[in-house]
Amino acid sequence: MMTLSVDRSDIRALRNSLGKAQGKMLGQLASAVNKTAKYVQSQKAKDINREITVTQKEIKKGVKLVFATKKTLTAVSILNAERRPSLKRFKGTKQNARGVEYQIKRGGGKQLVPHAFMGPRPGKIASKLGGHAFMRVGKSRTPIVKLHGVSPWAVFVKNQMDKSILIKADKRLSKEIREKVRVNVLRASGLIKSGRR
Repeated sequence: MMTLSVDRSDIRALRNSLGKAQGKMLGQLASAVNKTAKYVQSQKAKDINREITVTQKEIKKGVKLVFATKKTLTAVSILNAERRPSLKRFKGTKQNARGVEYQIKRGGGKQLVPHAFMGPRPGKIASKLGGHAFMRVGKSRTPIVKLHGVSPWAVFVKNQMDKSILIKADKRLSKEIREKVRVNVLRASGLIKSGRR
């Protein structure tokens, strides 16, 4: 679990900016925490995407967000350790005469799964297979198993991405709180209407 630190000066500034509306304090903190959690989700996807050829959108499918409330003030971003995207989600995955060719690592070479298939012949995708890659196992040529690429979680852990993301998340949380302060001050001055957070 990633634990963020909050600058006490940011908390004081937020409290002061609310004036008599101190009842909104916890709600605004929860909002800042949740926006930071969404940022962390996006940052994880970006960092992992720099290493492997699967899209950020696909990576985000394996990130679960549990949002903060006024009671907990805790948000959790969980990267599924078991989820491995289908091999078809990786760049350059296609069937040729020898099997299915694919590329996992950005800047890396292409690899081959001999005798794997995506359709009846190269260049022909079987719609009933959903465009995924499969291979037969066993002497009887069954069962047929679906092929998957590397786990984004494994890439995240192997490259120790948590360290850099923690630093960025701390800065982002401070930024989100300071934005609340800015809006509160403008609202108190009558320069913006109530409702914006």
